[in-house]
Amino acid sequence: MDKAIPCEIRGSKWTCLFTSDNRILGPSNLGRCIYDSQVIAIRKRLTGTDAIGTTIHEWLHGFFPDAREEVILQAESELLSLLDSLGMLADEWASDEI
Repeated sequence: MDKAIPCEIRGSKWTCLFTSDNRILGPSNLGRCIYDSQVIAIRKRLTGTDAIGTTIHEWLHGFFPDAREEVILQAESELLSLLDSLGMLADEWASDEI
């Protein structure tokens, strides 16, 4: 079952959708930012740092729609490193905990 969580990007209402639906994600994507429907789709099977990193990555795409992929990847990496240094990534996280 998909899980839809309301979120906000730049003052607009978006949805963070945890799904396994390849029609939404595509067959090989871990996540996808869908601007026209304001949805951040995350592959539901992801856990831990993969789930958190993908969520951050797609959220950054929504916040900075004109940013190059390299910039998004660097921001994701540096933010994950900070969260890890702070001990905030110590527990395995899964979308079924929502």
